[in-house]
Amino acid sequence: MVAETGLENIVAILKTVNCTAHASLKEKLHELELLYDQYDVHTLYEALDVSRGTFYNHILRNKRGNAWFEKRREEYCILIREVFDEYRQVLGAEKIRTILVQRGYQVSTEYVARLMKEMGLASIRSTAKQDYIKLNAPEKKRNILRQQFQADRPNQVWVSDVTCFKLGGLYLYICVILDLFSRKVVA
Repeated sequence: MVAETGLENIVAILKTVNCTAHASLKEKLHELELLYDQYDVHTLYEALDVSRGTFYNHILRNKRGNAWFEKRREEYCILIREVFDEYRQVLGAEKIRTILVQRGYQVSTEYVARLMKEMGLASIRSTAKQDYIKLNAPEKKRNILRQQFQADRPNQVWVSDVTCFKLGGLYLYICVILDLFSRKVVA
């Protein structure tokens, strides 16, 4: 008698849903979610051949998760807006994320970027990162000698070289400075 009731419920579910057992998983889960309160859970996932774990994950995520995620999203939107305005709309997602982490919030750069895009927030300085890199990049040295290793008088041109030696477990460095005119070691 129990088996007949289960089969009758499966047939009723199949008549009710707007998809077949061969539909995509997303479609099946959507249809089963609509019937979640009307039938036994075992009968629901068996009717459309959905694994039990997948069905439970989908139901739990949609029943409990949406409110929590929405609340979290709103909270982070407010925090992002505050930091963005606090720093005069100059910061991008990466730096806003760093500030939020320093303030004790766990968030990813991608999530901050997505929320900023949804809110229509963009840094007013699009070249800030390039300016920062230019300011902090090591200065490139000019090639003064241009491979002309000759000098007309003493102490006009000095050149140096550093060599590293490994002796046992120690690394030893030696730096030699030569005067190009006399080819003598200066230091």
